[in-house]
Amino acid sequence: MNRTLTGSEMSPRRARLFGVVLIALAACRPGDQDCTNTPQTRVYFDLPEDEQTMDKVLSNMVRCLDEASAIDRASAVAGDDDAQMQTMLKALYTDAAPDLAALRDMGGRLDRVMRTPQGVAPPVTTLLNEAVRQQNIRWTRALLEAGADPNASGSVMAYSAVQIFHPGSPLLHIFNDGSPATVFLRAYIDHGGKVNTADGGGTGDVPLLSSTTSNLAARVFLLENGADPWYTSHSPSRLRFPTSALGALIWGARAPDYAEQIALLAEKGLLRPPDQPLYHEIIQETLRGHLEHYGEASGATERHKLWQVQQAVRALIDADVARPNPAILDLLDRHAVPDPEGGWILREGALWQRHDDPHVGSALGTNIH
Repeated sequence: MNRTLTGSEMSPRRARLFGVVLIALAACRPGDQDCTNTPQTRVYFDLPEDEQTMDKVLSNMVRCLDEASAIDRASAVAGDDDAQMQTMLKALYTDAAPDLAALRDMGGRLDRVMRTPQGVAPPVTTLLNEAVRQQNIRWTRALLEAGADPNASGSVMAYSAVQIFHPGSPLLHIFNDGSPATVFLRAYIDHGGKVNTADGGGTGDVPLLSSTTSNLAARVFLLENGADPWYTSHSPSRLRFPTSALGALIWGARAPDYAEQIALLAEKGLLRPPDQPLYHEIIQETLRGHLEHYGEASGATERHKLWQVQQAVRALIDADVARPNPAILDLLDRHAVPDPEGGWILREGALWQRHDDPHVGSALGTNIH
């Protein structure tokens, strides 16, 4: 569920959640903390952002089902011939306290790979992945402590984790608050989870880092914990260049959010040049194309976008990802856009927009840093 390269359309994740929230708002009683209601409707998230703590955010964002729905889903996932797994899934889906001894008694069956109901992605799941999908950190930690394999079915749990966002983060923000995802990823890594993997249990060989396009907090966290921005399961080629996380950002750097991510990651020292000679050539061609696309931009919006691309190109050069050549340096110099005409969405040092930030959709930012 990555963002599109245009940066101007609502992502599939936002579109789906927007519909869910509207339905929940219509049905939920004010102040109702029942976990069968969507997290966005819960009273805790009415607190000012600065008064919330991560522990309480995690305890209040758990998703669960009523007993009848939990039984139905457990049966659909585990199948009618696995009563033990059905029992565990039902307990998880109703947010009952995890029984660590009972989980340990399951042994290797704890990692049984199951099919998800029709229409639910990815097509396979595990008990651990279901805990992450329910945004349930105590079940996630209990399962890992009981011996669940974080890399079962291609590390599918990590692909679910990077799609977790703070319930109070507005759906239409360009940079949503993905900080809760990092807690799940911390548990994943601490128990042997792989940060360089492209085997996500039916995710189409997309590297884990590439699946964090909408979650900058998760992306930075993985890079800080050893993820390779150029990692991909494919051999280097022009066609495969955008399959790596950094290749995709460079390829789509005309999109304001992609340009901003490049500049931010470079500033944090989280980028490195590719090992593949072919990719150096592609980077040069791509960046020159981005700069030539805007040419002598004259309108305020186009000059703002050119400023962002120029900042991204300069950041890549400073990080030794891009090798400066006369053509690129000439374009940067001849059409240089001064800072007052540009700006980023994120404040300096931030990885997501404040929840009350009015910048939504395709709005361009005003922060210079």
